[in-house]
Amino acid sequence: LALAIVVRSSPSARVQRLRSVAGGVAVGVLVIGTATSSWVGAFRASAAEPGAVAGHHVHGGSVPPPGTILPVVPDRDPTPAERAAAADLVSATRIALARYADPAAAAADGYRVNGLTGIDFHASNPAHEQDDRVLDPARPETLVYAVAPDGRPVLMGALFQMPKIGAPGPTIGGPLTVWHAHEHVCLSLAPLGLAGLLSPFGTCPLGSIDLTLTAEMIHIWIVPGAPEPFGDLDDAWKRAYLQATATRN
Repeated sequence: LALAIVVRSSPSARVQRLRSVAGGVAVGVLVIGTATSSWVGAFRASAAEPGAVAGHHVHGGSVPPPGTILPVVPDRDPTPAERAAAADLVSATRIALARYADPAAAAADGYRVNGLTGIDFHASNPAHEQDDRVLDPARPETLVYAVAPDGRPVLMGALFQMPKIGAPGPTIGGPLTVWHAHEHVCLSLAPLGLAGLLSPFGTCPLGSIDLTLTAEMIHIWIVPGAPEPFGDLDDAWKRAYLQATATRN
């Protein structure tokens, strides 16, 4: 209707004013609709493509999640040596992090566990972020917790991060250990942490700033039965796992 008013010629001053207002509305709706549909479509595409969620491994035309930067990964199977190295890394991380099953122990070692909630709580340790120790199972930059339905905190794994932006992470497991970076993520200042992605209109939530690019990072999940020990874990799988642990306890 707004477009029809815009293109219809009339000498009436009232209609001319209406045309001006309607034109602005039409342009605004077009811009908002296009940006929003493109943004939502990007999330749907990344979720629908095989391999795009589990592990960030982008093969055969898969689409990475919005805001995620992935290196070019050779479309090949890992070698036996790479499989062994990846398995040893997960095992070493599981052993090293066992003491942090209790968030109080993590807090004593400098991890920011205050306000622990949700199924994807990242507790960072500023002292580990600039210590130049890369992929050290004993000193991860961030611990990842989730809260079970019965209120218990569950240590899910760790996030390892490179000390400098642009430095590639060591892919000791070949295509199994793919690092990633994020662009245009919103960083909350109080409390310090991720607040989401930049909106399609170039804005971040109130109280957060746009972080143009992050250093490369990789998750290692230590919970039993994780379908993908590196990369991302599907939220539905996390909830099912947490529900199962609550039932057993």
